Parts: sequence; C-alpha cells; structure tokens
Amino acid sequence: MTLRRLLLFLPCTVLLSGHGRADSVPVGESSLIGKLDFSDSFTLGTGSRTNLAPGAYPVGSSAPEALAVENFYANSEPFWSDARWSISDDANVNNGTPPYPGGSGGGSATGMTQTGNAVDYGLEYDLGNDFVVQFDAVQPLDRADLTIGNTRDAIAGDLNPDGLSLFIRADGHELPEVGLYNALLGEINTGLDTGLAAVKTGQWHNYAARFNLAAKTITVYVDEVSLGTVDLATLGSETIPAGSFANLIMDASNDAVSVGGAGGTRLWTDNFQVGAFGVPAVAGIRLGTPVAVRDTKNTLDPADDTFSVSVRVTGRGPVSAAGWKVTPPAGGTGPSTGAYGTVAVFSGIPVSVPEVALTFTDAGTAALNAAVTVPTPPVPPPVTRGVAVGSSRLISILDYSDTFTIGDGAAGTRQGTAYTTGAYPIPAGSPLLNVEAAHGNPAQTWTTALWSLNNNAVIADGTPPWPGDSGTGSATGITQTGGGVDYGIEYGLRKDFVVQFDAVQTPDRIDLTMGNARDSIAGPANPNGISVFIRADGQTTLPEVGIYNASVGEVDAGMNTG
Repeated sequence: MTLRRLLLFLPCTVLLSGHGRADSVPVGESSLIGKLDFSDSFTLGTGSRTNLAPGAYPVGSSAPEALAVENFYANSEPFWSDARWSISDDANVNNGTPPYPGGSGGGSATGMTQTGNAVDYGLEYDLGNDFVVQFDAVQPLDRADLTIGNTRDAIAGDLNPDGLSLFIRADGHELPEVGLYNALLGEINTGLDTGLAAVKTGQWHNYAARFNLAAKTITVYVDEVSLGTVDLATLGSETIPAGSFANLIMDASNDAVSVGGAGGTRLWTDNFQVGAFGVPAVAGIRLGTPVAVRDTKNTLDPADDTFSVSVRVTGRGPVSAAGWKVTPPAGGTGPSTGAYGTVAVFSGIPVSVPEVALTFTDAGTAALNAAVTVPTPPVPPPVTRGVAVGSSRLISILDYSDTFTIGDGAAGTRQGTAYTTGAYPIPAGSPLLNVEAAHGNPAQTWTTALWSLNNNAVIADGTPPWPGDSGTGSATGITQTGGGVDYGIEYGLRKDFVVQFDAVQTPDRIDLTMGNARDSIAGPANPNGISVFIRADGQTTLPEVGIYNASVGEVDAGMNTG
C-alpha cells in the first residue's frame, strides 16, 4: 500500500454576529408602514404580560389577559386566539428543527412567539385596501406565510376559501421561492427570487407584503428588500389561467390578516405589524446587527489577519434620496456613501484594533444618524481537519502508524537520532526512516529520498501554498515533498483493512494505493494495483473520486467530495 503526503488542514474564517441573521424590524421601525393599525412585540414582563411565564401554554389558561394585542392605536382592542403559540424569549427556548439560531437583535431577548410545528395566527382587520402585513420569523424548513382573506388563523385553504397566501421559502428551495396559494387554484410560482435578500433556512428574517387590493398587486419584501411586485391580473401558468388570483379579490379580502409558517418542529416569530402602506412620518436610520468575518492569511502569525464588517443600512420616513454617509474604518476599504436598503461592506481592517465604530449619517440631515460598534473577531481556534494517530473512528486495531514527529523547532530528534528539520535526503538505513510504530508486527522502514521531515516552523512553500497548522500534529512533524510522490510499506496482514492519512489537497489529486509494489500508484511499476484518486469538490474535467489502474485507465466512482 502507498500513501501520499501526510496532514490535511485548511485555513479558517471566523464569523462573529449576535444571532443567526441581522434582519429584524422592531415594532414601529418599519420603513414600509406609514400608519400602524395593530402591532405586537410579544414582550414579557410588562403590561398585560407582566405575570406570564416564558413558555406557558396555552396562554389563555395561565394569563388570559396576555392574549390582548399589545398596540391597537385608535382601533378597537383585539385579542389573539388561544393555543396558537406560547410567548418565550432567547433564554427560554424549546429547541427543535431548524435549531434556534440565537437572538434576532430586534426584541427576541424580551419576547417572541414559540410554536411546536406549523402555525398561522392573525387578526380581523378590514381597515384599508392598500396595507402592509409584516413580521419576523426564523425561516422554517418549508415556508413563511403571509395571508389575507375573510378568516384569520389560517392559510388560504378550506377554512379560508377566498384567501390569498404568500409562501416564502429559502433561496434555492426545490419549491417556488415565492409562491401564491389558494386551495381551489393551487400554488403558483410568482418567479420572485429570495436570493435577493439571501434568505436562509434557520435564520431570522423579516417578511412583509404590500397588498394593494384596488390595483390587484402584491409587493413582497424580505428584510425590507423588495423582491418585486406580482400583478394578479396577469399572473398565470399552464394550469392556472391568468387573472384567476385577481378574481379572488373582493370586499372581504381585507377582513383578516394572518402570518405564520410550516416545516420543521419549531417556529419562532416576533414583531407583528400591520398598517397602511406609506412613508413613516418620522425619519430614522436602522442598522442591522453587523456581521464581522476574520480573514486568515495562510500564515502562522494571527497578527497578519484582517477582518471585514458588513451591515445593512435602512432609511425610514423622509430620509435623503442621496442616501447615507460614513467614514470607513482606518486601514480598511469600503464605501463612504451608499443608498438606503443596501449592505455596506468594509474589508481589510487590521486585527490590531480592538473594535470598529461606524456612524452612518443621512446625506441631507446631519442630525439624523445611527452608530454601531463592532468588536474585532478573536483569533480562531485551530481547524482540525486531520485525524491524529490513534484517533481514527475507522480503524479498530492499528497495524502500522507514523506521526513523523521531530519536534517543533529548526532541529529535533526522531527515533533517538538528531535531525535538522527539512534536511534532504535522509540517508538510507538511518533510524529516521524507521516506521514509528509497528504495533507488534515486523518492523518497517520508509524508502529514502521520497520526502523530508518538516514542521510548521520550517516550511518550503509552494503550490498550493501552505495553509497553516493542521491541529493534529503538523506543529511537531510532517512529510514534505517537492512535486508529486507516493510512498508506502509492505503490508499483507489483512483482507479487510483501512489506509488513512492526512494531507494538504493538491491541485490534482490525493492517492491511496494497494497492490504488489510499494511507493507507486497502480501504474507500470505496480501493474496489479488499484489506486483511489481523490480530488477537490467542483472538478469539471476529472472525477472527484476516481479508481485507477494503468491497464484499465481511470473510472469515475461517482462519489462527491463536496
């Protein structure tokens, strides 16, 4: 059997953010609703929810007053239906699928709804014909729902036969990313793309729809990014005639509004808001929770790293059409101006600074601003992609093993013999070539002039570049070869065995070979051998996993290294 160069490790990127995603819209901060009609932040410990315990279910049994909708402005006070959800918070989550991603940054720390499995909940409405329904949710495995119709607490199914439901799914979903549904018609693909807002399963997002009943149009937003407007008069498919959904619009279409979702074993929502579409009267700038990413530089010194910061900047109300202004962080690159509703990205920031402070100011009104402070991401822990000798989950009894340990300096010792790290070739017969552990089997030696012994501190760099510490022993010893190599030992001990090693993935392949000759792939020198060639994910011309013998050629094994 033969092996190729030992130790596999890759550089890592550290992402630092307060939660799964930074796109929550707290009650009262919508840039889409000009006048609020009803809203609820589901805050515990205050008002009608002073005595409601986190997670108490059903709510009506322990604190029926807690079902009162938090804000109803000049309208009649409404109540939520009981047994739709409990009210919990970040500290009292009952986890499920998808798993809870952490706080939304927009109020989940003080209260949110929590449901086992799917739910839709809503209110009677009937207050306008051009209105926005908006809420936060952790994107379920299937969909987030926004529904209008003559019945609340339901999608446009048998209980809501004249309703319209928007189904919003993660980018790349096998079902329509934005579907419009009615039980009598079925679901139609609107063609809108949730990739415009980078919608991902298991992350907090804000979902909104403007229902313009007079115009018979629906505009869909995720994280207050417009995905586009659907004209119901022209929307159709091969099985649904154009205009079928428009024909469902009637006086009762605004009688009730509902939100919710389906797919998985838990659904979390927050910040329900509904009101007239328009420009809010009070101007403001809202910043999403920033995301900081530490970028390693393939060196052994973390001080060489840089990091980047991205944050969404949203304008609310009468803000300047010219957008916002900001001073980019010292030492980094990034925009000094930008449009509202976009993500500002700053890169190349030195990690020597403890934090970055950003103040976004309205281009027309200096007094209108919003600030955020972002700490520098910490040094990442070692990314262990190798398997240390003795730690394999595949090998129950070791026959031979070698960690190639020489020490962590410019000189070291192996097998009781002094060695200058990187010295090449190692003389034939030197104890340095003895296989480190035979585990009770006959002793073996490596062939000379196939590699040198190195460590993290002594590297002759090349292509691909050295990626840094493996986390499983490269600090104290690895093999290093210029160009390609195959090396191995005589074996002949078992008929069912595992060959295992670590390596830095090369531009072509990593080899694992068995046969009648060592130190070679299954070529002319090893005519009865079989070689497994393993290549990086995304190969377009060669197999990602190939089986090779010189007399047969290489055959694609059909396996995916992705």
